[in-house]
Amino acid sequence: MRKIIFIIFSVIILGFIGRCIYMVACVSCTIPHIKDYEYAGRLTKFESGLHNQIHDHKDISFKNMDTVGDKDTGYAYDINIQFKDSLLYNLRYEAISNNKIVIGLIGALDLKTNKGGYGIKADGMNELLKEFDRRVLRPLKDEQHIELKAK
Repeated sequence: MRKIIFIIFSVIILGFIGRCIYMVACVSCTIPHIKDYEYAGRLTKFESGLHNQIHDHKDISFKNMDTVGDKDTGYAYDINIQFKDSLLYNLRYEAISNNKIVIGLIGALDLKTNKGGYGIKADGMNELLKEFDRRVLRPLKDEQHIELKAK
């Protein structure tokens, strides 16, 4: 009987210690955004403008990577926008309200030169941010009338 109690107690203690290590090690932490943007408009307008922009320019591809959340808390969408010349941008966007979308730039990479990454201090990030502005933000504003404002 003592062995059984000891085993149960040991499993509980090990579970608690494992949970603490998991939380301290931040195993499930999210990557901080390189830059955040806001769009004052509806989610459907933002998504259709983004899809139209990509459809109108054959040098851009779009991939829906993940959807997280649920009906009660709302959804966040992870997408990749890639240019044929090897620039890749990872974004996450979500509707905060009916007329407010927040967009986070998670990653910016130049696959040809291996510059950029998932942090603002990554090698070559300033150039990649300028290209993001020139090739994604400005065309969205000028051609689709979707203006993203930096937070």
